[in-house]
Amino acid sequence: MKNPTVTVVVPTYNRGKMLKQCVHSVVDDILGSPDLIGSPDLIGSPDLLGRLKIILVDDASTLPDAFAVLAELEAELPETLLQVVRLQKNSGGAALPRNIAIDHLQSDYVFFVDSDDYLGGEAIRRLFQILDMYQPDYLYLNSVNDGRRSDASDGIDCVYEERDLLYALRSLVIRRVFRTEIIKQTGLRFDEYLKSGQDVLFAFQFMLNAKTFGFAGGYDYYHLVEHRGGDEDPHLSRKGNDVGFAPYVRASYFLHILQRGLVELAAADLAPDMKEAIASTVLLARFLRSIPPRLHKMVNLERRAGIFREIANVLHSPLCPSDSIRLMKPDQQALAKCILDRDLESFLFETRPKSG
Repeated sequence: MKNPTVTVVVPTYNRGKMLKQCVHSVVDDILGSPDLIGSPDLIGSPDLLGRLKIILVDDASTLPDAFAVLAELEAELPETLLQVVRLQKNSGGAALPRNIAIDHLQSDYVFFVDSDDYLGGEAIRRLFQILDMYQPDYLYLNSVNDGRRSDASDGIDCVYEERDLLYALRSLVIRRVFRTEIIKQTGLRFDEYLKSGQDVLFAFQFMLNAKTFGFAGGYDYYHLVEHRGGDEDPHLSRKGNDVGFAPYVRASYFLHILQRGLVELAAADLAPDMKEAIASTVLLARFLRSIPPRLHKMVNLERRAGIFREIANVLHSPLCPSDSIRLMKPDQQALAKCILDRDLESFLFETRPKSG
C-alpha cells in the first residue's frame, strides 16, 4: 500500500469549544504550517491534505453553541477535508454515530477520536510517518491524561514496535487506528444495544481478525480530557441515559460483552491454547474485575440473583474454553469457582468492598 489514507472519526453531541479544540488538533499541524507539507521528513507523503479526512457525526445536538461550532468548522475547512453528518434523532450513545461513519469510510485506515479529547501537535504527521513505514493492521498510540480521567499515561517509550495479539488485547479501547479493509471484510459494527462498552467489544472483535499490532510511543499522541461539569460535560455514551448506568443495566452490558466476546473467540481462526489464554486473561479477567461492584450496588435482590445465574450459565456453557479457569490467577479462580458453584453469597463475601 503506497501513501495510506486516514479518516479521523469523531462522534459528537452538544460539544462546542471542546469539539473545536479536537478538530483543530487534527488539522492545525498541516494547515497551520504549509511549509511542512511535502517535507522530506514525511516518507512517501508529498501531500498530507489529500490523505486525511475528518468525519464528524453529530448525534442530534440541541445546544446553540454546538450548532455554531459545526457551522464554523464547515465554513473554515474544505469539503475534501471535513464531512459533517447530522443525525435527525438522538441515538443515545456513540455506537450508531460511529457506525454511520463506518458506512462513509473510503480510507485505508480509521482513527476514532472522542470529541472531548485532542491530539498532540505533531500527532498526525507522526502517524503518517509510521503508517508509511510499517502499515500495521492495528496501531496503538501513546495516550496521556489531562486531569484525572485515566489513572496514568500509557507510558510507551519506543518510537515503534510490534507486539503479539495477547499483548495487544491488554487494552480494549477505541482511541486507536484500525485498518479499514478488515472492518469492511468482517462486517464489523459497533453494538448499538450497548450504551457503554461498545468500544471494548469492537476492539476485541477487530483484533481477533488482525495480524499485525503496532505500538507507537515516545510522544504524547492522544490527550484524554478530564470532565469538569457544565453543558459539555456528559460523555457521549452517558448523555440522557442515567438509567443505563444503574448497576443492573451496567451488569447486563458486561454480561453481554462477555457472551459476545466468547462467541467471537470460538469462531476465530486461532489455536486452542491461544483461545484459552484469551478467554482467561482478557475476557474473564476483565469481567471479574468489572462485575462485582455492580452486583453489590443492586438493590433489587431478585435481579441480582438473576444476573448471577446468567453469569454461571455462561461459564458452564461450551463457549467458555475448558482450561480457561485453570489459567487464571488464584484470586480469580476463587471467584470463578463461586460462580461455577452458583454460590452468590460466597461471591459477594469474597468481593465485598474493603473498609477504610
